[in-house]
Amino acid sequence: LNMIGRGLAELLLVYCCVLVHGVKDPEHNDYVITHGHIREAIVAMQKSIVSIGEKLQRHEYRVSQTGDQTLKIVKTLDRSRTAWDRNFENLGNELVRMDRHLQTLEEKINQNSLEHNQRLDRIEHNLQLLMTPGQGGEPTIKRVGGDNEELNALLGSTISQLDIDLRIKMEMIENGLRDLNTEVSKKLTSTEDINKKIVETVEEDIDGLKDITESLVNTGGKLTSSLRTIETLLSRNDLGQPYPIGDVLVKGVDGDENAESLRSLLLEQKDRLEKLQYNQNSMMKKLSGKDIGLRKDCGNQTQEISGIKYDFFSALSANEKGIQDELSKISTQVQQSQKLMLKKLGEVNGVSELLYDSVDKKFEKIGKEMKSLSNVEKVVLDTADSVLSTKRRLEYGIQQILLEVSDIVKVAESELNTTLVEKVDDMKLTVLANHTKAFANMTSKIEDEIGQVWRQIGIMYQQLSHSQDLLSTVENQTKTYVNSSLNKVGKMGGQVGQVLDRMATVEDNLNYLLGRLSLVASEFNVMKVTVGQEMGKMREKFATVNKQLTGNEIQDDGRPRGPIPIPEGDLGKGKS
Repeated sequence: LNMIGRGLAELLLVYCCVLVHGVKDPEHNDYVITHGHIREAIVAMQKSIVSIGEKLQRHEYRVSQTGDQTLKIVKTLDRSRTAWDRNFENLGNELVRMDRHLQTLEEKINQNSLEHNQRLDRIEHNLQLLMTPGQGGEPTIKRVGGDNEELNALLGSTISQLDIDLRIKMEMIENGLRDLNTEVSKKLTSTEDINKKIVETVEEDIDGLKDITESLVNTGGKLTSSLRTIETLLSRNDLGQPYPIGDVLVKGVDGDENAESLRSLLLEQKDRLEKLQYNQNSMMKKLSGKDIGLRKDCGNQTQEISGIKYDFFSALSANEKGIQDELSKISTQVQQSQKLMLKKLGEVNGVSELLYDSVDKKFEKIGKEMKSLSNVEKVVLDTADSVLSTKRRLEYGIQQILLEVSDIVKVAESELNTTLVEKVDDMKLTVLANHTKAFANMTSKIEDEIGQVWRQIGIMYQQLSHSQDLLSTVENQTKTYVNSSLNKVGKMGGQVGQVLDRMATVEDNLNYLLGRLSLVASEFNVMKVTVGQEMGKMREKFATVNKQLTGNEIQDDGRPRGPIPIPEGDLGKGKS
């Protein structure tokens, strides 16, 4: 711009010199100015001014384009920076949410593990209680779930043995009664020998009845022992507490009430057996008393034998009915108790199977949750890697943008300077060439005209007297024309001043544009410095976290195991 101003100033000086002083005649040492010279100089100057104005307009258009492009670039960079800031904020919020979710999952897993441990402890305690040996060297129960066959076999064997013994004794009693009836019917037809034989047979039958009663007593003892074994099985591992089957069963099942009802039934059976034994003892006492009476009066008292026979048969029938009733009651009660025990054992088996199934399902759920946690850990690590890669890309992109903007500014500045220098040089060369040609033409024309003038001096001198008035008028016209030309030159000077003012404003705009570009460059430098500081802080935080980790929390590749909890202060900073 300074060069353009200098070129225009030189042109104005040349035109002013030409207009004021004119062209020097080498022969007469005076200056001669013609209207054609002035017109050509004005036209040339007007053309040069128009070309300079067009070039200035083009330059302004280019400057405006570059300014718009730089503004667009700055706006896009600002938008991208705000978008990245939002993305980083969203990423921080997501990391906080993931951390909270992981904490809740860890709490749930800990609660589930505590509940599972408590349940397993209860099951182990119940198993230990069931696996402790019982009283009297009875067989022990090894397991609760699925292997209650020993308890079932023990109860079934005792009950079946009781049934078999009762049936055998009943058959023996029935056979003895039949034999006694046949023998008594045969021996009642004889005499005293027959009575003696009857007495002997009665004694034998009494002995048989004693054996039968003893066998019944033994069976009663076996029943009582079996009842005691059942009671010990029901109250084996309670230690003053109810039988643990009620603990193993699901809450809500009345296992203690069923055990109490079973105990009451067994006690009732025991009482009935004791009553039966007492009746048998009383019957034996009566039979023994009657046996003594028979021994004293066997020879003469056949009627007493018939009475004894009647009493004997009535007592036997009553005892037989009572025994059958008691045995039927005992068998029904034993069957009911067996059914109850089998039902309870089936419930215990079902509940234990349900417990084992629930435990297996819980362990499967825990395994799935651990897999999901491992997947979440992988996702967190991937997101951290992606965050680091995006930060690196952002830094690299900012550096590239800075380099490209600086290159563009440098190239545009160099191109602008070169174009301006070239255009000013071209303008100088063209103006000087045009002026030299004009001066050469003007000198040749002036020489020709001067030759013609000298040739016509004589004629003109003759006509001076006649043309004096004409000269005066011409002189006036030339004065007016010169004044008008001077006015036009003044106007042209004003236009040139406006052009210079316009060039000054353009220079101010360029300086403003350069200032804005320097501000943009400084803002980018500030952004770069802040991003570097934040990255340094993040590296220091990661270093402190890695220092705080123990050996068990670090993997073989140096990365931490599992999610790392973020302190609350750092979370607040990330949110702010």
